[in-house]
Amino acid sequence: MEYTKKNIITAKAGNAIMFFICLGILAYALLYFFDMASLDWLFRLINNGSDTTAAPEALKTPVMVIAGCIFLFGALIFFSDLASSSKVKKALSEFSEDDVLDQMNNHAAYVYKIKGKDPCLFVTDKYIVCKNNFICNTRDVSWSYIEYYKQTPRMILKLRNNKECVIGSNPVYDKKNAEINTAIDKLLPDGLIIGFDKEQKEAHKERVKASKE
Repeated sequence: MEYTKKNIITAKAGNAIMFFICLGILAYALLYFFDMASLDWLFRLINNGSDTTAAPEALKTPVMVIAGCIFLFGALIFFSDLASSSKVKKALSEFSEDDVLDQMNNHAAYVYKIKGKDPCLFVTDKYIVCKNNFICNTRDVSWSYIEYYKQTPRMILKLRNNKECVIGSNPVYDKKNAEINTAIDKLLPDGLIIGFDKEQKEAHKERVKASKE
């Protein structure tokens, strides 16, 4: 299998569709709020087609609040995806798309994929590529640990400039984070700091300090 740009970044059409659906719901709610549209059809549908069923006037504010929350949820997902895509595109341009793809196809030390899906993480001699998430220089990686975010474990890589790269939860759930760490560790002259405690945190700080000198 030859990896292509689609294995680095893909447009998530579903998120865009969901955003515009949420936008449509908000627009209709606004029309309803200003008496330019009606929800009587919805109440007739709920009440088996009764022509006497009309939407209560008191529903206007709750409908606007609900529609606003739905829109904010859709916008958050859509623009978060857009921001991640822009970040990956920028990194791909800086590192050179041809070089990144050459590394993925010819110099991969480890490839991780979620069961039943395409590969989503590549550890290569020169780069670590996390699909739709980040690209970084392998030699820049300093520290790997598991962090709990809202009770969900996720794998984190810290770079020597102290930048944080979030791989996510799947490697932890699939028990592949140790394999990823081993692959990275073998590629670093001074090894990978693994785990989170005071000693490892201080070791990482020393690397960050050294990188600034």
